[in-house]
Amino acid sequence: LIGWKFFHGYYLAVLIGCSSHVILDCLTKDGVRIAWPFEFRFRGFLRTNGLFEKMFLIGMMGVIILLIYSGP
Repeated sequence: LIGWKFFHGYYLAVLIGCSSHVILDCLTKDGVRIAWPFEFRFRGFLRTNGLFEKMFLIGMMGVIILLIYSGP
């Protein structure tokens, strides 16, 4: 609702960006405390700042650059 109120036409992009960020953080060994006051964490198998994370970042940057320059 906050995204719809403040980002008008971009609320879906903001929702997808925030949701995917939390989901991908759940894949790291550090995990995410989604139910914050409780100690339970969703933990994954990837090392934070590891090779896979760096390769994923470079790949996503490449996709973004392609999308920017391929325009209509």
